[in-house]
Order: sequence, then structure tokens, then C-alpha cells
Amino acid sequence: MSCAALALGCLLLAGCSSPNFLRDVYIASFSLDAGATTAGFSRLEVRVGYFSLCLRTGLDATWICGDPDWVREHFRGVVEPWNLLKTAYDLRNEAISPSLW
Repeated sequence: MSCAALALGCLLLAGCSSPNFLRDVYIASFSLDAGATTAGFSRLEVRVGYFSLCLRTGLDATWICGDPDWVREHFRGVVEPWNLLKTAYDLRNEAISPSLW
């Protein structure tokens, strides 16, 4: 039983760290489907992991996963009126216990 718990804990810690299958393992997800927007995309989805964030800006868009600071820098200048990226970044940096890192 403890081996299964350890394996699941490792998956959760590694989750959302790459655009492959681990992007589907995450702590929280924020998304908005708002039709045409001023940002130029109709859907935004951000997933929060212990060590990283994953983000995509459309149903067919590829996931961009990585260090939260890198993801924020990658999307600097993109108008995002809902602040989903900031909310995910704040959750990851301020609410998730650093003792688990």
C-alpha cells in the first residue's frame, strides 16, 4: 500500500512538467471559453503543478509547460483580461506548501 502511495505522490509532484502525458496530472486547472476576445484567442487554459505550469490558448493549440517564471515570461505582453495566468502563478507560489517541494 505504501509503494502505491509513494508512486502516486511522485506522479503528482512530477505532474504538469512536460507537454506529454504528465500535463494531465495537475493540482488545479483554470480555463475560460469566452468566444472572440480582445486577446485574440477564444480559449485559455492554465494547469498548475507543484514545480511548473502548463498553458494553452486554444482547443487545438499545443501545451506550453515549464517553470512558472518562464511561462509568464513567454506570455509577457499578451492581453489577458481574466488574469488566469496570474491566478495560477499566485496559487503555485503562495498557496501550495513549499514543504512538499
